[in-house]
Amino acid sequence: MRRRRHIEVVLTVFCLFLLAFAECSAAEEKKPGLTKDRTGPVIADSRYSFDFPNISQESVRQNYAKINYTIHKNKLFRFSVLVNKTWDGVKVAEPAGIPRDGSLVEIGLFNLYSPNHDQRGNITAQMAILIGEVPKGLSAADYLDKQTMLMMKGRKFKTVQSKTMDTKLGLSKDTLISYSMNGIAYLSRMCAFKVKDDTKEYVLGEKHLLYLIQMNTPEKNYEKFGAEAFYVAKVTFQPE
Repeated sequence: MRRRRHIEVVLTVFCLFLLAFAECSAAEEKKPGLTKDRTGPVIADSRYSFDFPNISQESVRQNYAKINYTIHKNKLFRFSVLVNKTWDGVKVAEPAGIPRDGSLVEIGLFNLYSPNHDQRGNITAQMAILIGEVPKGLSAADYLDKQTMLMMKGRKFKTVQSKTMDTKLGLSKDTLISYSMNGIAYLSRMCAFKVKDDTKEYVLGEKHLLYLIQMNTPEKNYEKFGAEAFYVAKVTFQPE
């Protein structure tokens, strides 16, 4: 897994109100496109945890901290998110811009080291935040399906958990896939959702911003270190 330089971030305990949780991302809740409580197809493998709707506010207060990832000059690349206190924010170089071809660029990264906070140790799990620009008519769910095929090209994989949510901007999607690399079983968790680009005015060919949260970890580490951490991150992620 990739190694990056450590970023110093201010961790402040954030009081989380569970009633404000929206599937796939709280970011859409504050944009004009979200319609709640409309879910699409579900694939569920009970071996792997997926959602944690009953997580207590006390548990979040003790184990998570709000990170304001504001190192980038471009406002579209800045965000806040709740991250488990055992994870570390990592500095990534600011992209020159958002590609017009629909490809993604990385705007944030978090590593879980073993031992905790020891950058010389192994990376137990890694979570990246990416952004892209997609046509108005392409849903986040369809984009994620295509992106998954590209990422896994030439490699066998299986979708073990998947859930879609219907919004005014089209279907969003949260998925968990399994694959093997060098004889090791891995899980990759990805959530994609769209928001309107309020920084531009379109006459023709309107496009939306797409955010993708992706976590990779060996399968053996997913339940203990990854599942809940990803869930909390995806429902608290908020673009600036």
